[in-house]
Amino acid sequence: MKLRVIEEDVALSSTSDGSAIDLASVAPFLIGATAIAEIGFSAAADGTPVATLQTSPDNSTWTTVLTKTGLKATKKAEITLARYIRRRVTTASTTTGHANFYLTGAY
Repeated sequence: MKLRVIEEDVALSSTSDGSAIDLASVAPFLIGATAIAEIGFSAAADGTPVATLQTSPDNSTWTTVLTKTGLKATKKAEITLARYIRRRVTTASTTTGHANFYLTGAY
């Protein structure tokens, strides 16, 4: 089950920051909650992709709460949600494929 799609099909071919999602606007009950976050790669076949989820209380100062490197398996972790959340992709070389970012549960 996907509680919230952060972003899907993000190209791994270049470095990019996603737009910040303001949880106060879309799900205020999630601010301060513990959530299960998930990052997965689809069709990633080469290169050295790094994908992260970041949170921020003010949309200015960002803290990395989950990092996925390498091409294998999906990475999941419990994170504490701040008001804003965004994804970030960095690559150290040419990489094919896409990254997917989700919140899959909260409590």
